[in-house]
Amino acid sequence: MLSHIFRFSIKAVLSVALVAHGGISHAGRVALVIGNSTYASRPLDNPVNDARAVARKLEALGFRVVKRENLRIREIGATLRDFRSQIKAGDEVVFFYAGHGLQVNGANYLPAVDAEIQGEEDVPLNSLNLASVLSMLEESKAGVKLLFLDACRDNPYTRSFRSAAGSDLGKVGSAPGGTLIHYATRPGSVAADGKKGGNGLYTEHLLQWLSTPDIPIEAMHKKVAVGVEAASRGVQEPWSEGQLKGEFYFIKTTNPTLVAAPVANVPAGPTQVPSTEIVFWNSVKDSDSPEELQAYLAQYPNGTFAELARVRLAKLQPKQAAPVAMSVPATPAAAQSAAKGAPKSGQPDPGLVLFQNILNQVMKQANQ
Repeated sequence: MLSHIFRFSIKAVLSVALVAHGGISHAGRVALVIGNSTYASRPLDNPVNDARAVARKLEALGFRVVKRENLRIREIGATLRDFRSQIKAGDEVVFFYAGHGLQVNGANYLPAVDAEIQGEEDVPLNSLNLASVLSMLEESKAGVKLLFLDACRDNPYTRSFRSAAGSDLGKVGSAPGGTLIHYATRPGSVAADGKKGGNGLYTEHLLQWLSTPDIPIEAMHKKVAVGVEAASRGVQEPWSEGQLKGEFYFIKTTNPTLVAAPVANVPAGPTQVPSTEIVFWNSVKDSDSPEELQAYLAQYPNGTFAELARVRLAKLQPKQAAPVAMSVPATPAAAQSAAKGAPKSGQPDPGLVLFQNILNQVMKQANQ
């Protein structure tokens, strides 16, 4: 029993390490997350909070995250090099930015916090050019390229420009193939920064849906947009640009139909299956061992897959009938060995203790 539980514990932990939370593709996952708050002119309250929260969420979803807070001009080149060096062909890549954003002469720019912008000519030298990010991602041959831009917040530089350009981000127009860009609001609108100490309105709703299993990215965008528009009473309306070449899910379970439907009388919102539960279920669902299925039910007696576990357990148990025992005299050595392998009376099975400790660590990390 001890060795069986120990093997199962290692199996469950390896399931977490392999693809963070449930049957996602074998492609690598890389993200660049930037939050700019401390602008000299009109600082913002929450972009750094947004970046930290999104980075934690993406890490829990299996992404290697390059995170920058309050990016300065001299750090832009090194940041892009660091990000690019981690991307391999076919990878699933995310770029998230929260802070000020503006458009000049048809190009979108994300100003550094120490930007000194007196006119349109200063913008390219003081900002991260979104076109540079898109070009880098295309050259990397990443398989999936997702950009989330919570950047159309009230722009402090517009009044110094000669033209109407610069008030917010605009359409890229020709996003590279396999690229999907989600903007916090439409052109000409302002994205809410949110309450101080919290998250921007767009990021708040994005975080609610990122870890929802079995929802395609396009549908997730729509869910986020609906939530933001409702919360802002129509003032802020997120929008998308571009198209992926296939389907993408942040969490994909092996059988999407197994995800529970929303329960009646529960406030509307995303139905979220805990990531650790998905990993646990994927590690035991095909097992022929009743003990492994019972371990899942012990941890999640009312879990999303509990009824399926009970049905499978009922089918397995009749097969576990013990064979007809043959009377074989036990030797003194065999009896002594068996006694050493069994836990002492009144003490918990060491294998179960080990399994519980490992599982607790996995759940703690996933919930951070």
